[in-house]
Amino acid sequence: MKVLRCRDAGADCDFEARAETEEELMKLAAVHGKADHGFADGVPTEVATKLQSLIRDE
Repeated sequence: MKVLRCRDAGADCDFEARAETEEELMKLAAVHGKADHGFADGVPTEVATKLQSLIRDE
C-alpha cells in the first residue's frame, strides 16, 4: 500500500490518501487538491512532482 500525506508537503492539512498504485494515489490527491486547496485547473506540475517524491510505501 502507498500513502501520501499533505502534511509531508508542508500543508497544514490532515489529508492522507492510500492506494495500491502511485497512479491511483495521484488521482486521489488531485481530487483533494481541487476540493480543499483551490487547484481548480488541476494540480500544477511542480506540485505534482513534489507530491510524487513524498509517496511512501506502508
